[in-house]
Amino acid sequence: MGYYLIMNQAIAKVYSVGNYTISETDTKRDVDFRRFNVSKDGARKPYVVTFQTNTGRKAACSCPAGIRQLGCKHVVMVKSVYA
Repeated sequence: MGYYLIMNQAIAKVYSVGNYTISETDTKRDVDFRRFNVSKDGARKPYVVTFQTNTGRKAACSCPAGIRQLGCKHVVMVKSVYA
């Protein structure tokens, strides 16, 4: 776990899980309760995982599986780290 300044935002906790880096960011919409960036080593753009409730029951991800509502590993990964 580390603390980093992310694009002029507040200092966020950053976790590493395997080849992935997970960092919490500021929410951009009123409907999001929590928002995370999940990036893989060497990837150009991170996936965005958002939770609409504080229990984590309603979650979304910007990856192809998350967009099609199939459930994705990124949501499961964030839940395991921040549960």
